[in-house]
Amino acid sequence: MGLATWLVLLVAGQEDPLMPAQFAGLLAAIFGMIAGSLAPQRLPHDAGLHDRLRNGHLAHAAGHGGHPPPAHHGEQPAGGPVHQAN
Repeated sequence: MGLATWLVLLVAGQEDPLMPAQFAGLLAAIFGMIAGSLAPQRLPHDAGLHDRLRNGHLAHAAGHGGHPPPAHHGEQPAGGPVHQAN
């Protein structure tokens, strides 16, 4: 956000601008960081989304084959044991 503002003002700005392009870019970057840090507080968060994506549940719902869920520590993966080469 700051880089885009700086470049736009640098290229298309007036001969005698109200503020230097670098300062406008800095202000836009600060605004973007503050807005980005506050946005997650205003947007709904689905706590189970990451597990459903990781396990392929949403791929099956969308009609895609997906992959079998990964094995947890100490368990055998879906489809049988995996043999490692020595």
